[in-house]
Amino acid sequence: MNAPFIPPDLLKKYLNGTASEAEREIVEAWYDSLRHSPDYLGTLPDIEQKALREETFRAISERLNTRELNNVRALPTTYFRSRSLWAVASAVAAVILLTVGIGLWLNHPVHQPTNSSVAVNNSSYIHFVNKQARIVQKRLPDGTVVWLHPLAELHYPTVFPSMRRDVDFAGEAFFDVAKDASRPFRIRSGKMQVQVLGTSFNVKATPRQALFEVAVVTGKVVVSSVAQHGPKSVKTVTLLPHQEALYNVSTDRLTFHEQILQARQEFYQPVSIAFADTPIKNVLTQLEGRFKVSFRVSNPALYHCRLTANFTQQSLADILDLLCISLDATYTLSGDTIMLEGDGCS
Repeated sequence: MNAPFIPPDLLKKYLNGTASEAEREIVEAWYDSLRHSPDYLGTLPDIEQKALREETFRAISERLNTRELNNVRALPTTYFRSRSLWAVASAVAAVILLTVGIGLWLNHPVHQPTNSSVAVNNSSYIHFVNKQARIVQKRLPDGTVVWLHPLAELHYPTVFPSMRRDVDFAGEAFFDVAKDASRPFRIRSGKMQVQVLGTSFNVKATPRQALFEVAVVTGKVVVSSVAQHGPKSVKTVTLLPHQEALYNVSTDRLTFHEQILQARQEFYQPVSIAFADTPIKNVLTQLEGRFKVSFRVSNPALYHCRLTANFTQQSLADILDLLCISLDATYTLSGDTIMLEGDGCS
């Protein structure tokens, strides 16, 4: 089945950041459809192929020249003996087409997962549920970016009002909140509330879980319990980087403590790591040494691939996305175990 046509002008608006929320949803849905059509360009007329290629590579050139992707120091490149130059270029083009903001990448695998994420739009609010077995990135109307773990739910308005930015959340996610001193950003998770102006932090607030957690990476975060018996019953703690708050759902108790520095980082914590023509098996071993995860591969041929990349202050979610693009692979996440799936290399 052929993928639906999308006008090059709409892609251009998406790339330069002038697309509306509805238009962004159209482009992202179009990208999802490409996973069913590995040779999508071949299904287009010659003139449309030419226009799409020219617009894509113009955008790549402009972004590289203006250093908009300076936090991704080098796109990971896996060397395949059988891979053509156009195949590699197409992979780069796909990444640039789905770049949102400065150096932020939409979390879409190369292959279509069994369960897709669900976004329900009732014209004024969007309810998004990540039903994929991987971390998915969602960009909010104010520019805030959220990385949602499997089964995480996010409820937010299509347009934030002029005085505040309120969202409802359940599950685990990392929030990188756009700075806006005039509009605080508030997250409601059951009886816990998190308020910030612009910062990055991780939230674990899974329904039926005994403890909710908030861990700060940058900036300042105010965590509070929702008033149950008037304003005086509200409990509040203020967190700085490397501090964490714990909220006991049953006792309504809110505490905080310093995070213990550990050799292995959490999923969301950024690291810098470089690889030079490194076998994938060694790459995964090094990532296991940096993060609290373990890797499995569905196809031993993936171990035949090699990687050259320089990741500067990147979270594991970002590293995995770029790694999968390089390998023409995808991943699934189950607890702390990551399964890589792909054809591998000869």
